[in-house]
Amino acid sequence: MKYDITCRVFGMVFTKLLKEYYKENYKDVDINKIAKDIKKEYKAIILRTPGLKKGNYMASNLKGAAWFFALARIMPNMTPELMNKMVDEMMYSKQMVKMKKSTREKGKLFSEAMHKKMGDVSKASLSSNDEMDWRFTYTPGKDEVSYTMTRCGVCKLAQRENMLDYLPCMCHMDFSKYEIQGAKLYRTKTLANGDEVCDFHLVRINYDKEKNENTENK
Repeated sequence: MKYDITCRVFGMVFTKLLKEYYKENYKDVDINKIAKDIKKEYKAIILRTPGLKKGNYMASNLKGAAWFFALARIMPNMTPELMNKMVDEMMYSKQMVKMKKSTREKGKLFSEAMHKKMGDVSKASLSSNDEMDWRFTYTPGKDEVSYTMTRCGVCKLAQRENMLDYLPCMCHMDFSKYEIQGAKLYRTKTLANGDEVCDFHLVRINYDKEKNENTENK
């Protein structure tokens, strides 16, 4: 892959969130030095990873996972359990929630534009021979969408980088990642867990309904 502007943006955003996390939880850690080492390793992972075809929407998932694998490799005393805790705090941070405000409020995950984009990506994936690509079917709906994945680029990356212990952390991140975008994720199987598929099922969160219910319960 190329270490492009998308990679640089991911690196800057995640590094800022990481520094905030350590400022709150580990004030005696030299996070600036660690952040530089993570950036170096992140770039190395990106450059040695085979890329996807230009314009492939799924490439962002691969680039994001590469940063967290770099984090796992560099951070002292990192464990999958600690990474899950960090991921939750970083994804639910005020900055990240604010960044996804428009996506959440406009229901972009369930928009016609997204349906068309993911339909096209799904169709292309079924015939893709790229080593790091996904393979999945996509079922759109007004308030629900489903993905059934039989191949996962992040799984391939974890294998290449000997990061299989941290692969479930990327699956764990999906729940918070989609929630801050306005969707509840339901999933019973994952390729990372050795299942034959990942069965993503996203349901739109009705914030107005929740607000009314909370008001009635007071």
